[in-house]
Amino acid sequence: MPSAVAALVGATVSRTLGDKRKRIAMIARLTAIGILLTCSLQVHADTVTRREGETPVEFVLRVSPSAQEVIHPVVATKEWTPGKVALIAFVSHEYSPPDNKP
Repeated sequence: MPSAVAALVGATVSRTLGDKRKRIAMIARLTAIGILLTCSLQVHADTVTRREGETPVEFVLRVSPSAQEVIHPVVATKEWTPGKVALIAFVSHEYSPPDNKP
């Protein structure tokens, strides 16, 4: 009987250590993903200021790299940064597919 008890205790201990390693690995992965997302959000953030008297549509067309027209009404919101207005716009632009070279 003592060998059966020892085997049961040994299995429980090894399962607990395995679970702990899995939790540590999962926490490490989630931490890495969090850091990556935080860095990518900060890297691509940009602040552009509207000129005095400039309408939201004019502003969007001026700062968009290849916008030809605004295809949906521009939405102005203060949800992201209190006290500052963020504009959300959908614009059209021409797309040139890449050349298919064999």
